[in-house]
Amino acid sequence: MSVGILFITNLNPSMSSTPFASINDVSYFTMEKEILFSMQTIFRINDIKTSGTNHRLWYIHLTLTNDSDQQLNDLIERIRVEIQGPSALYRLGTLMVKLELEIFVKKRPPIHPLLTTSYNNIGLVYANMKNYSEAVASYKRAVKIEQQALPARHANFEVHKQNIESSRKKGK
Repeated sequence: MSVGILFITNLNPSMSSTPFASINDVSYFTMEKEILFSMQTIFRINDIKTSGTNHRLWYIHLTLTNDSDQQLNDLIERIRVEIQGPSALYRLGTLMVKLELEIFVKKRPPIHPLLTTSYNNIGLVYANMKNYSEAVASYKRAVKIEQQALPARHANFEVHKQNIESSRKKGK
């Protein structure tokens, strides 16, 4: 089943520091009122609704943020503090892994075999960042779930135990 999404944007050019432009005159679709936004544009989601009786059409109401948006600045600072790394792209990747795990955990029972792989991979990310204590903690979460979700002597047990020992040695 496909779903249509209509984005309704609230733009105030005098409040925005993010560049955007109307491209009506150069667009292939002359009947549409199109706006081109720069890559770093951030919108706040104000509301999400279905269109009355048609649950296959959704309206998402957005407001363009600006540099003085205190909630956005607080969020960006929190991400900087919580997710350390050598570059913005690296931090973005780490954030995406964390968010994906949260979504995955919410959709699955708390003891699901696939969670062991996720926690192991997060441990590998921490180990690559040389944050060995967090790596060990993630590996231990994987082992704890494995003990409840997988049969005894499953191959993953040895892999995770080796990862724990390796991170402990490197962390000393």
